[in-house]
Amino acid sequence: TSMEELSKTENTQIAIATVSLSILEVLRKRGIKAKIATGLSLGEYVALMYSGILTIEDGMKLLKQRGYLMGNLMCNKKIMEGKFVVPANYNYSGQIVISGNEETIEECIEEFKEKGAKKVIKLKTSGPFHTIKLQKASEEFAKCLQNVQFNEPKVDIIKNLDGRIYSKE
Repeated sequence: TSMEELSKTENTQIAIATVSLSILEVLRKRGIKAKIATGLSLGEYVALMYSGILTIEDGMKLLKQRGYLMGNLMCNKKIMEGKFVVPANYNYSGQIVISGNEETIEECIEEFKEKGAKKVIKLKTSGPFHTIKLQKASEEFAKCLQNVQFNEPKVDIIKNLDGRIYSKE
């Protein structure tokens, strides 16, 4: 697989989830198991598979569909028109991830450096993820979720959305 192929979000998500689940399996075999877990974005799907809420098969299918929709709806040039940038993740008080179009991100990087940011890293992503620009992908993905069975959790998982614990409902 070429780096270009691996960099497509539909492949990257599967690769990262596979590595994450493999690490969790190594830990499990050594007697280390979480009582509660969480994850952000892709990581939440890994947490849902870890807990058994999603089977690994269903989780990977969803991630493949999610990545495909995210990547392919980015091909639409109209989605990328106009300058825009928004906060995408508030990781903690000293680290905020922004998302937007390439030109605006570059401008922000320069401004952040000028304003004294301690560290600015441009992430290698293929689109403005965690923004309204993926609304259509979100709507299409909601249809995919209707075809998946959600199981009783074996491990408590904290939802990104509201900080509550997932239940089967």
